[in-house]
Amino acid sequence: LTESEYRERQRKVRKHPARPKWGADFDVRPDGAAAQVVLERSRRGSIQKRLEEILRDDDQAPWWTQGGRNLTVAIEKGLKSSWAELRALEVVLDEVAEEFAGEDVLKPALREEIDAARKKALDIHTAIQDWTGPFELPEADEEAVKQTRELVERWAENRR
Repeated sequence: LTESEYRERQRKVRKHPARPKWGADFDVRPDGAAAQVVLERSRRGSIQKRLEEILRDDDQAPWWTQGGRNLTVAIEKGLKSSWAELRALEVVLDEVAEEFAGEDVLKPALREEIDAARKKALDIHTAIQDWTGPFELPEADEEAVKQTRELVERWAENRR
């Protein structure tokens, strides 16, 4: 700012002193240095414009500003995948239970682990939606259920 610009700002806003934009400091220069002030304003303006571009939250922002967004996308994708696997296991375990008149065939410790995994996944689902927006957890697809069924059958055969 030139001295005269600074005095003018101070006069206009007596209750609140002149403050720089973006929290950057400013120097009050003699009126004779007005050309230098214009040049510095231009440089700071281009820096400010670039920062505004970087800080915007859209797909055009530079990759390094997308870290948080990339993380939430990865968490959502991983959660959906893990949830589908968990659902496949639950479907197969329900089928096995039907063969035993609805009785849960799992040992209590394993049942507790599966229930804890389900609860944790639901907790993560609830929490992550603050950043991702609402999304549904998928059901297991038939291929995943088939593969899980085969794994459980192989496990049961090896236990005999």
